[in-house]
Amino acid sequence: MTIRSGLLILLAVAAATAVYALTASVNVPATRIGQQQFAIDAAVLEPAACSAITITNPTVVTNGSGTAGNDLILADGAGMTLNGNGGQDCMIGGAGIDTFKGNGSHAGDVCIGAGGTDINSANKCQNFTQ
Repeated sequence: MTIRSGLLILLAVAAATAVYALTASVNVPATRIGQQQFAIDAAVLEPAACSAITITNPTVVTNGSGTAGNDLILADGAGMTLNGNGGQDCMIGGAGIDTFKGNGSHAGDVCIGAGGTDINSANKCQNFTQ
């Protein structure tokens, strides 16, 4: 009788463990109730310092240039060279030392550094901030 009781208790514990193991692995996915989606355009990305510029070309560059239009140029890494290449441009540096090549004071380029000691090449960015 003692062996049977021990065997029954062992079976009961094993069954309870198996049920726990099965229920512990059930994953319920999170819902997306309440999440909203909306389009992001250049006006959403443009910082307040660039609000006077009507952006026509949002661009991400890696040591590259913008267009002849009014560009929003965002650096994507450290040590970038940002060249407006015409128009009124809003250039935003990334981490590290960025070199801003604006179009001269007549163009009204806005150059915003985001880290490091950035360079306003030949002082061609009309509005330059570190």
